[in-house]
Amino acid sequence: MKKFIVLFLFLVTYTIKVRAQQTFEIDRKLEECMNDSTNFTTYGMYACVDKAIDAWDVRLNNSYKKLITKLPNQDVARLRATQRKWIELLELDKTLLREFTNHQQGTMYGISHGLVVVELVKSRALILELLEKELD
Repeated sequence: MKKFIVLFLFLVTYTIKVRAQQTFEIDRKLEECMNDSTNFTTYGMYACVDKAIDAWDVRLNNSYKKLITKLPNQDVARLRATQRKWIELLELDKTLLREFTNHQQGTMYGISHGLVVVELVKSRALILELLEKELD
């Protein structure tokens, strides 16, 4: 358990450092999309955010699938259980953000909520990618 905690803390620290040092293609496309004058509407901004969430989700799922094939069986079971719990937490976070958004005035709060979800999915994708690279 102690080994797991140390590894987890390392992964979180590493992910933060990687994120600070890199500009990811998905983030660049999101920024371009948000700065495109044709998207200067709430609908346009939501579409940009949704594309970014979907793109990070694809990366997350690709790493997850690769990890499943590389890990020993007992670790696959742990990964599946952890991923299920992460999905539950993500849904709880989305609910919390929606509840907060419902009490605010203006549509920009919904865009902000979406950008938080982008970061949550991105963080998980980067962690799974790091784990995958550790097994190479």
